[in-house]
Parts: sequence; C-alpha cells; structure tokens
Amino acid sequence: MFRYCLLSTPSTLGFKISRLLFGNDIHVLADPAWDGLNPSDADFLETYLNDSNFILLSHSTPAFIGGYALLCSRFPVLMSSIPVYSTVAVSQLGRVSSVEFYRAKGHLGPVENAFLEVRDIDEYFDRIILIKFAQNVSVLDNRMSLSAFNAGHTLGGCFWLLLRKKVKIVYAPAWNQSKDSFLEGAAFLSTSNENSITSLTRPTALITGSELGSNLSHKKRVEKLLHLVDATLANGGAVFLPTTISGRFLEVLHLIDTYLSNLQGAAIPVYFISYTGTKVLSYTSNLSDWMASNMMKEYEGLSGDDKAFTNTPFDPSKVDLLLDPTELALYPGPKVVFASGIDLQGGDLSSKALRLLCRDERTTIILTEKSSQTASSSLASKLYTEWYEHVSKRNNGSVEDGVPIPLEKCFAPAEFVEEIALKGTDLASFKAAVSERRHQKALASIKSKRTQKLLQSSLHSDDSDDSDEEPGEGGEEEADVSFSELNSVDPKKNNAKNDGSSSLNEAERIISDEARSPNNHGLESSASTAFKHTLDIKSPATESNIFKAPSDAVDETLIYEFVIDRLDSQKPLDVRITNKLRPKQAMFPNINWKRRKIDDYGEIIDLKAFKRDDDQQASSKLISESKRKFEENDNQGWGESTRKERARHSEKERESKLTPQQSLNNEILRRYLDATFQPVQRKIESSGLGSPIRCGLAFIDFSGHVDARSINLVISSIKPSSLIILPDFSYDEGLSTETNGSFILSSAHQKLTNLSEKPEYEVPLDTEMKLGTFFSNKTQKSQMHRKMVVTVAEPNNSIEVTNADGVGGIEYEVCLDDNLWSNLKWYLIDNKYNVAHVQGSSKLVAKSCTTLQHSFPDPAVQVFLDRLKNRNEADNVSESTAYGHKGNSFMAIGVIRMPELKRRLKDIGFNAEFKGEGTLVVEETIAIKKVDERQQNDNSLGDIIIDGQVGPIYYKVRDCIREMLAFIS
Repeated sequence: MFRYCLLSTPSTLGFKISRLLFGNDIHVLADPAWDGLNPSDADFLETYLNDSNFILLSHSTPAFIGGYALLCSRFPVLMSSIPVYSTVAVSQLGRVSSVEFYRAKGHLGPVENAFLEVRDIDEYFDRIILIKFAQNVSVLDNRMSLSAFNAGHTLGGCFWLLLRKKVKIVYAPAWNQSKDSFLEGAAFLSTSNENSITSLTRPTALITGSELGSNLSHKKRVEKLLHLVDATLANGGAVFLPTTISGRFLEVLHLIDTYLSNLQGAAIPVYFISYTGTKVLSYTSNLSDWMASNMMKEYEGLSGDDKAFTNTPFDPSKVDLLLDPTELALYPGPKVVFASGIDLQGGDLSSKALRLLCRDERTTIILTEKSSQTASSSLASKLYTEWYEHVSKRNNGSVEDGVPIPLEKCFAPAEFVEEIALKGTDLASFKAAVSERRHQKALASIKSKRTQKLLQSSLHSDDSDDSDEEPGEGGEEEADVSFSELNSVDPKKNNAKNDGSSSLNEAERIISDEARSPNNHGLESSASTAFKHTLDIKSPATESNIFKAPSDAVDETLIYEFVIDRLDSQKPLDVRITNKLRPKQAMFPNINWKRRKIDDYGEIIDLKAFKRDDDQQASSKLISESKRKFEENDNQGWGESTRKERARHSEKERESKLTPQQSLNNEILRRYLDATFQPVQRKIESSGLGSPIRCGLAFIDFSGHVDARSINLVISSIKPSSLIILPDFSYDEGLSTETNGSFILSSAHQKLTNLSEKPEYEVPLDTEMKLGTFFSNKTQKSQMHRKMVVTVAEPNNSIEVTNADGVGGIEYEVCLDDNLWSNLKWYLIDNKYNVAHVQGSSKLVAKSCTTLQHSFPDPAVQVFLDRLKNRNEADNVSESTAYGHKGNSFMAIGVIRMPELKRRLKDIGFNAEFKGEGTLVVEETIAIKKVDERQQNDNSLGDIIIDGQVGPIYYKVRDCIREMLAFIS
C-alpha cells in the first residue's frame, strides 16, 4: 500500500511539502517550499518530522528547496538526525538560491529580525548526502532503494525512483522531455531506441507536476526571444529579464551571450543584479559535467575564436555587476538587465530595478517563467495575466508566445521594501543580538561535538575485545566523578585559580570574542578553535569552581585530569556501576590511564607543558615577524633555484590580485550578507496609486516544463498503474482553464474514460486542439489509459494507491503440489536459477487447500495450477504465451537487450547500428527487431525477428542471439 499527501499550512498554504508513505513504517518527505512570509508556517510539520525517515530535494529553485533552511532552523535536533539526499549540482546551486531567497525576504544578512546567516545555510547544505544520476542507493538497512534521474528542468535537477518490495514509485514534480540549449531531456526514455528505461517501466504510481510548457518548439522560442532582444536594443531601449538565478536564468544567459558575441558593432552591456553577486556563475562553471554534451563541445570549438569571451561556459566575466539597482540610471542606452526575483515582489532586487526601467517606453519586459508563488499575490503574475488577456483579445482567443504588447497601467496596491540603516541604540542592540546568537550557536556546536565524542568512545568500548588478558579492557566509560569529592579537594590546589581562569571560562571567552568579531568566517571554525583551546590549556585539574557549572557544560578533559590526580594521590574515587559494565569490570573497575612515553632514561618530558601561554605567543610572534622581514629584505640571489622560487612567488602575487569585478563582487557579498556590516531595517511602503508601468511586455516560455505531447509519450511508455497530478500553483483563477495544467490532464483522461457518457465538464475546443493526441482514443494505449487511475492531488488530502501491479498485468503466486514438483525436470541456469518447463492453465477456486504448507492472505481465494488431463485441453493453451514454438524440442529462456546485442555484434566484427523504431541493422543486410504481441512497446519482453537474406552473416547473427539465451526441453 502506498499513500501520497501534499502537506501545507492549513489556512495560508505558505509552506508546502510532499509526503510519501510506504506502508506504515517508511515515511519520506520531498521538496519543502515556503513563500517566505511567516516562519511559523512550518510549525505544523514537527509531528511529521518525528516519523520521517529521509528527505529528498529535487531541484535547486525556491519552489522546491525554499523551506529546507527554515526546517533546519526551526527544528535543529530533528533535522540533524534525518538524512537528506540530493545531487551535487542541486546542493551547490541550492545554497546560493537559498541565500538569495532568504535575503530577499529579510530573514538573512544585516537585516533587523533576521534569524539566519550565510554560515548557517552552508552548514545545512553540508549535511546533504550527495548522489549521482542513475546511482542505486540502498537506505534504511536495505528496506528501500532510491535512484535519481535527470529531469531536464534545472541544472542537476532530478526525478526519483523509489522501490520497496513490489511498490515502485516515480516522483517527478518538474521535468522536461525536450532537450534545450544546455540541458539534456528527462531520462524517462532510452536514447538508443526511444523506449522507456526498464527500471522505470510499470510503476505503481507516477507523481508528476502539472505545469505544462509551451507547444512551440525550442528553436522557434529562441528565435522569438532573440528577435525581441534585437528590436529593443536597436530602438535604444533596455531588455529587462527577471529570473530565478539557479533555474532557467542559466539558459537565457547562455542564449543572449551567444547572440551578443556574434553581434556586429558596439558591445552591448549585460548587467546582473543579485544579492549573491556572481556566486551562481562561479558554481555553474564547475558543473559542466551536469550539462548537455554539446555544451562543452561548443565552447571547445570557440576556444580558438577571437569573438569568444572565454573557453569556459558561464564565466562570471560575461556579466557586469551592479552594487545597487539605482546605478541603472547611470548607464543609459541599450542594455540587457538580469535581476534576481521571478516574482517581482517587495524584497526582490528585480522589483527595485523595475521601478527604474518601467517608465521608459523603449524598455521591454520579457517574462520567461510564471510566478512560482500563489498567482494572485505577485506582480509577475499580474503582468502575465495582463499579457495573456491582451493577446487573447487581439488574436480571437489564440495565445502564442513571444507576442509583444504595449503596457501602460498602474497595478494597485503596490508594496515596495525600503532598507534604512540602523543607528544609535537600535544598532547597538542589533549587534548585541547577533553576538549572542553566534555565542549560543557556538556553545551548542561544542556541546554537540562533546556528545558525539562520548558516544563514539562508548561504542568503541562496547566493541572492544572480550579477552581477559587484553590490557585496558573496556569498562571506564561510565566512570563519573562524585561532586561531593570534588568539593572536598585540597584547598591549597584551589589557589591555582588566581593564575588563570578555568578552561571552560576560557573557551566561552574565546567564543565571545570571535562571535563579536565582524571577520568571523563561520560557526564551524569558531567552535573548533574554541574547542581546541579548551583541550590545550593546562589549568589545574583540581580546581573546584569549574564544576559549579552545569554537568553538561563540564569539559570531559578536566574530569579526566581530576581522576588521574586522585589516583596519583591514592585517594578514594567514586565510580558509578552501570549495566554496560561486564561482571569483571564491575568488580575491578579499570580507568584508562594516559599512555606515558617512556624510554631507557625514564618518562619523556614535554617541554611545552611547562611553558607559559604568553611566552609561547611572544615566541611565535617574534619568529613570524623575523621571517616576514627576512623575506621582504631578501634581495640577494642564492642560486638558480632561489630565483625560480622568487619568480613563482611574484606570479602568485599577480594572480592573487583581484579584478575590479571581483572586488565589486566581494563588496556586494559584504554589504548584503554580512550580518554585522551596515545593518538595516526593512520598511514596507505602499503606494495608493499603484505602480505605474509604461513600456513593452512579452512572455516567452523558457520555464523548462514538459509539454502535452511529451507527457503523453512518457505516460504511454512507462505504463503507470496510477497517475497522481500535482496542483498547478502558477494558475490564476481569473484566466481560462487552458492555463491550468492539472485541469487539462485530468479532463483529457476523464473524456477518454467517459466516451459513452457525457463528462461532468467539457474541455474547451482550443484546449483539445492544443493537446493534440494526448490520451488519444485512436492510439493503441487507450485501453491502458482507461485502466490507469488518475487523481489530482489537493493540499492536505491523502491519496491511497492500493494496486501495486503494473497496468496490463496481474501478479500472483502459483503453488505446486509435491507430486507435480517431483515430476518436473529442473535445469540449473547460470549457477543461480532452477528452471522447469510447465504447461497448464490457472484458475481461481473458492476453497482452501490442506496439502500446501503455505499461508495465504485470503484463504477463500487461492490460485492453483491444474494439470491438463488430455491433449485437447493442451492444444487450447497458446504456446506463444510460454515463449515456445510448435515442433521445437527446446524452449529458449532469457531476455535479449538490443543494446547488449549491438555490443556483442560489434565485438565479433560486424557493423551494427540502430535505425528507425528501434531496429538494429547489421552490415546493411540484416534487420533485427523485437516484437511483443501483448505489449507493442514493451522494452523487456518480446520475440526477436531477423529479416534479411539467408547467408553467412545471417547464421552468425542467429548464433550470436542464441548465445544470449538458455534452452531447456
């Protein structure tokens, strides 16, 4: 049994996450999304997180990963114990996307009431378990396996295959079957023969997104985009493109960059406005392995061309950064402007840039995606609605991408976010709050490390050798010191506290100093540094004041030193005996002594233990200062090797110099992301008259979603038992139902299943024409689609899938009695499988069988295999169903994979290539194809047909095929 539920905030739908339940013991969460408004929207998930086994992240855009950091922040303990799986590209681009998203919403950086920092995002994404495409990963003690396949929607984005026993789930929230300029298509179909991949065939359920892409080909959409860009630039205007930086921005940038590099005349500037600078381009340039194969070939061919900017894709030097959107006024003339924020909401930099560019009639706003949030709440959705209605009215109901319209309208109410610098007491309280937050997180990190260290030592002691002669045998591990004994320590030793503070206080002081420093590089480094200082400080072990702190804050190093001193002074020591100790250890507790280094002359003395800390610091500072001065004043040549070293040193200095763009990028990161640099307060301003816009507007779909034709092809190929359609959150209720993907898919299937009855709602004629052959009744798969259960998911409504069998087949067990079992002739194949040829008929009988030693779920309905009593009944059984042929004394067993057959034929010297419809042509004379009378497009089963002239090649090909099969009589 399998259940799916789209969990969301009950009233506002502010937080959404998919939940997949396999039986009652495996709970999976996938793709947490958040609108960024109220952090408490995720509080309802606490009960679900307690039962969750792992989390999946499919894409790097905020629509699929925006709520992950919020969950880690709201539930740190729960999220630290739940494994998270994703690809390398999603992990790298997702952290940049999350920083951009949370900074735009005012929850990160130097913003009042922000609760996250960049180091927190890095820490959360470092926990992700990285996997590759098509990698089979076993989880939960091999109770389930998962695999990621290329989705073709975003760079590194994937859809998931989840397997548990007989339940096979394909979870594909967003995918694109068509290949674009820099990504391969979704990996549903094989690239060799266009058949479905075997592992994806006949799933229990296919969970797919409903947002459909444009019906125009990718080539036509690219032509329309470049035509609009060229017309706008020729008119002296600006091309404004709001984008999602980790999503389809990469494709549009690649297209425009290639176009401008081949453009004659003056160079057209390409400006990029983002909170994270060029970080997304830096990450993307290192992810070329996740792009289409023709991407690197294109840049390798351009590497010797003078017109090429660089020989690497997505180099940060291809764009010009702007520190603030207001700088656009300083650069008049034709230009291309990319701004982060597809929704054009208050905190997005795209919203600020729009206010400066939208009042010039020469400007053209090109929308490449629909809004990812609730349609009616974003300015981008309002602009799309205006464009759609205008084009539909102009073309008598027909809407086509790339049609520009003049726009002169005020959109009310309009809200804009202004950031005002904090001053005075507000600034001081903000910095104090940041320091306290860093301090608490550092202490929590140290406490977590201590817990892990103690846990590892406990596990190590439990797994130690059981031999009695082995020294240091296990038992210490619960040796706790009595605090009454600690308070009665010799008072003479307590005077040592005047020489320095305790190591715990010293660690807290170090953490506080580093937390208050604006140059702090991260919680990980500060916590590890403080912990290292704690272990290196040689404070008196018997100081009693240090134990007045809570027990969980006491350093285990101090307890260890105290135990050693008590044993050296031959004073009694209290040891707590627990059930973890063996009987011998409980009777004779053994405290692990520190191993002392001893040579022939006695114990080796560590001189560093007798040095004062200030002497060590002064000595190291003196050495480093002398070394620096020596290197600066070294002008003499000491041979050829020294001159080479100086040459390499000067070359490194030249490379270390930052370019103006790199310096500007660092300034952007510091201004927008450093929590202690120029803190600001966000103020929402509303305009009663709305936002006046007077420019051109166009929409060209580069969202990377599957179109109706491709989704029909994929569903017909993989043959799912159930189809679960996710809601289309980009749909605006004010528009026609043609723009609602979930309505289109469900209506098309309902129209097919209710051919004899009038459907509850009619699909519009233009929508039906748009779908083309989608769920067409003329196709050979119409019967399959009638059997397929189609359900549209609704928030917080659970969908139960009880049929775990693939479409077109019923799985059941057939039990043989002992007499029949003993009379069969068994063959051992590949030293693994025992195979026997049985020919009979199966039928259902409503009676129990007492001779079989098997337990059935329902004893009233059992399946039995009856012997054929006479030859007449045997003739009625179709031998084709048993893969046998009349007149043959042997039966062939096995599955022939066409790619494997091609490889074998090439190994023996034949020229074999795939032609149309999966036909393998050998030496242009022999054609091999697989035909299955039961399922025409089955990728795994089928009879092999060899067409061609009989001759030496024919017999060699036939022998090669026979070698791939096993024959039994």
